[in-house]
Amino acid sequence: YRTFTGMDVEAGDIDLVSRLLFMQRMHKTYPGTGTVCTGIAAKLPGSVVWNALPETARGKGLLHIGHPAGIIPVEAEVDGDGDAVSIRRAAIYRTARMIMEGRVYVRKSIFEGDDS
Repeated sequence: YRTFTGMDVEAGDIDLVSRLLFMQRMHKTYPGTGTVCTGIAAKLPGSVVWNALPETARGKGLLHIGHPAGIIPVEAEVDGDGDAVSIRRAAIYRTARMIMEGRVYVRKSIFEGDDS
């Protein structure tokens, strides 16, 4: 498929294509909370995500989710089965971007040890 930015995503580069809705609109990427939840669901036999995965992706430690802006990898480990499942690990990878720039003014007394 082609992302909204014009990048082509090949079927062999992903394990699953997914979209998430936020406020009744498709999210332009794939939010971290949804990524972690999708990763965990991919490890739970019988879940919607598990059933949608190709057999070859079910045992992988790193799942690649195709989303509207590209691909996001997620790691997930669970122990147990049925009602007794423990989440051992859930991790996502993101690129850093600046989200704020600003200044903080601190009283001179803070640096001089004055408690007033």
